[in-house]
Amino acid sequence: MAQTQMVYAKAIEQGKMDYSWFRNEEFIDRSQLKTIKELMDYLMKANKKWVDVIRKRREDEDFKIKWPGANLNLPNHITALISHERLHHGQIISYSTLAGFILPKGFKSNWAL
Repeated sequence: MAQTQMVYAKAIEQGKMDYSWFRNEEFIDRSQLKTIKELMDYLMKANKKWVDVIRKRREDEDFKIKWPGANLNLPNHITALISHERLHHGQIISYSTLAGFILPKGFKSNWAL
């Protein structure tokens, strides 16, 4: 999740979305995060970066991010990240259910199909 936030933040900085950034050494790979503290620190860094780049661009109504096949304004770019993460919530629910794990009712009722 943090890496995805960092990529989407970089897209705001650069004015373009480039999927190759998901394999970029500029961002920490989750295999490098060995402790809960390292994970929490990276999540906090990603959140700060995300908020900072949005704050810098939020007043610019003409700002667009070049996506493959479209140019998205900032609100639509943010919506794309939300949609991306929402997909993962569904995957977690599906895989957990198939594995026989019991999920909190609220999580399932809010996020499952």
